[in-house]
Amino acid sequence: MYYNISMKKKKLLKQTASWLLMVQKNPRTKDLYVDLPSSLVQSLGWTDNDSLIWTPQVDGSFKVTKVEKKA
Repeated sequence: MYYNISMKKKKLLKQTASWLLMVQKNPRTKDLYVDLPSSLVQSLGWTDNDSLIWTPQVDGSFKVTKVEKKA
């Protein structure tokens, strides 16, 4: 199963990049996951320790947002 992920950078709303990512399954836990390209993670200022929310959209895509830590 593949998902097309499109992201718009906050500072450059006119610039969009897309990635076609394969959904994988952890053989031990059976959890589904995707490996996000490092170029995507770096461009958004995310780190490996960030928590993300995946929100399904009506067109079958997902909106991915970083969970902001409370100060």
